[in-house]
Order: sequence, then structure tokens, then C-alpha cells
Amino acid sequence: MADPNQPGVYGIFGRSGCIYIGKSEDIQMSLLEHICGESEQSPCILKYDPLYWLAAILDKRQLLTWERILRSEFDPVCVPQMVSVANRKLR
Repeated sequence: MADPNQPGVYGIFGRSGCIYIGKSEDIQMSLLEHICGESEQSPCILKYDPLYWLAAILDKRQLLTWERILRSEFDPVCVPQMVSVANRKLR
């Protein structure tokens, strides 16, 4: 079994299908944050009763590409809001 403390992409799934697709430099830490209610996405993820997760270990340079591919393929119900650089400066 692969060590989950590695970079990769992951999906969180429930009875109705894909809840969330994410990327991380530490898959295990990210999954624990989501399930323990410590991530920005946690409220949405937990609302859909996650049952299991799947992950793929990848080179860090491939994370964004594979996250986009998997989001397109699985169409998760929880998708992080994209904040533009201009909007971040206004905060």
C-alpha cells in the first residue's frame, strides 16, 4: 500500500456519487482536515455524508492537471470558489 503522506489527487465519495475532488502535497493531512471539519470545504463535504475516498500518488507538477481532469470527469457537488488575484487584494 502506498504511503498517503505523499502528493497526489483524491476524490471523496458518498452514496450519490462524487462529493469532492482535490489535490494536495500531503493527501492524508488534507483528507483528515476535510473529515474533521477543519477545511473550508468541510461543511459542504460533510453535508453529503462521505463514505470513502480514492487517491492517486503523483508528481507535484501533475497535480493541477489531474485535478482538472478528474473534476471534469466526476463533476463533484462541492467545488471550491475560485478567488481572483484582484479580489484577494480588496480584502
